Amino acid sequence: MAALEDEFGPARLFRPHRDVRFSADKSPYKTHQGGWVAVATRTGWYAEVSADGFRLGGGCYHLEPAALTAYRKGVAGRRGARLERIVADLAADGWEVGGSSLRTAPRGYSRDHPRIELLRRKALTAMRWIEDGDVVTTPALVDAVRDHWREVRPLVEWLLAEVG
Repeated sequence: MAALEDEFGPARLFRPHRDVRFSADKSPYKTHQGGWVAVATRTGWYAEVSADGFRLGGGCYHLEPAALTAYRKGVAGRRGARLERIVADLAADGWEVGGSSLRTAPRGYSRDHPRIELLRRKALTAMRWIEDGDVVTTPALVDAVRDHWREVRPLVEWLLAEVG
């Protein structure tokens, strides 16, 4: 994360401890370690290492009410077509586009809106795995993460411009 700081900004690493207060599973540690580079509240780049490989991505996690209103306004407006292209391009390139969403149309929007799938979102992320051990276990990982974060930069920048 420190090697990427010049281009993307400082990262915050998540604690390895689990919150076990209300969990039946009382194992004290997470099975992965992640970090987050924030460009705005809950918007930025993510990286995680685990036994499964290295997961990375970007986007916006859990939009607050005011940010969600701004996001939906942007999706429904003329800049929404740009987001639609960004998301389609990322999905075509193998990114897993996700984030929590509503089951139906949000209040004030028609169910047959051309971008209803994006309007339903309460979070919007693009994630992918690097499972190649020759990359994950070597210094080549830094370049791979840099390249992938650059691929998802249009999504992060669109969210930053609309949500702030």
